[in-house]
Amino acid sequence: RVKPAYWAMSHAFAPRLVTVQPVAGGGLEVRVVNDTDEVLSGELRLRRLSYGGEELATAAVLVEVAARTVAQVPVPVHVSDSGDPSREFLEARLDVLGDHWFFAEPRDSGLVEPNLAVCVEATDSGWVARVQAKNLARDLTLLVDQVDPAAEVDDGM
Repeated sequence: RVKPAYWAMSHAFAPRLVTVQPVAGGGLEVRVVNDTDEVLSGELRLRRLSYGGEELATAAVLVEVAARTVAQVPVPVHVSDSGDPSREFLEARLDVLGDHWFFAEPRDSGLVEPNLAVCVEATDSGWVARVQAKNLARDLTLLVDQVDPAAEVDDGM
């Protein structure tokens, strides 16, 4: 059976990924990894958001990443400088690829209870679980094997 760590590792070692990283001396940059034989290009969208979902700052950068390379894209200061690090985060998205950068560790943040609601429905091919959060949920893992030892998920955060 596939365990949750499998999904974490498969995302971390995906052939294409977007990751937000700190820069020595301050600031942030987005690294766009392209470990494929094809060029990766598109619009990298950057947003600083409040935990309530309010868009606080945005930027867009066209990127073209050659095969088997990594592009380093500086995050503009107006997006990377948080007004309230305990209640804001940064989102970087390139098509279906994306990452989030939290300015504060969970214990130092203003995160509140996410108030999750879960709905599980049977389908022809198995089950579908839909999770809705009234507040920001920083991470979520469905431990379905705790309910049924034979159960599996097809992806994870």
